[in-house]
Amino acid sequence: LSSSSAASDVYKRQLYNLATAHRLTGDQASYRRCLFMAAQRQPQIPQALYEITLIHVREGRMEEARRTLQRAVQNGLDGQLVEDLVRQVPQLGSEKN
Repeated sequence: LSSSSAASDVYKRQLYNLATAHRLTGDQASYRRCLFMAAQRQPQIPQALYEITLIHVREGRMEEARRTLQRAVQNGLDGQLVEDLVRQVPQLGSEKN
């Protein structure tokens, strides 16, 4: 990787990293805001999409959770994470709630 490409990769992850910092400090509102912004601006970060999927699941929004999880998979989310989540939340594997 060139130095400009490496710098670009770091820049792309800044919002996700900020969201993670907010989560670790317990600031859930800022975590959620930064996480959704990160996914909107850098949809190629599958971990951000995965975490949004978890938020949708907690809120009972299964259709949105399924769509977001599908985007995460398309962007390279680890298959084991998907299998584990679908095992824990079987509704994600079905078409209807």
